[in-house]
Amino acid sequence: FLVAVDIRYGSPTQGHWFGLEAAASDHLHLYAPAGFARGFAVLSDEAEIQYLCTSIYNPAGESGFRWDDPDIGIQWPLSPAEVSLSNKDQQAQSWQQWLARPESQQFVY
Repeated sequence: FLVAVDIRYGSPTQGHWFGLEAAASDHLHLYAPAGFARGFAVLSDEAEIQYLCTSIYNPAGESGFRWDDPDIGIQWPLSPAEVSLSNKDQQAQSWQQWLARPESQQFVY
């Protein structure tokens, strides 16, 4: 399940999300350009996720917000009991905390 969230400051759809189920046999891609947060949930026993980036990967520039933040309201196709999170995702801030950070202003509509 692939998700994109509009994080662009001043966008009329800021905080709105789009999600779709994709399988290798579908040959689907989800294009989420700069200004959109991306996330995924693996619904099968195995998965391969590939990200295309617009620049060289810089882990110091990463940020994020909680996968289950009620202000965004992503309707994940999993129950919370089925979710296994990385340490990074377990420590994620809220959507409102992210919006309060100066770097959130770098993504402008």
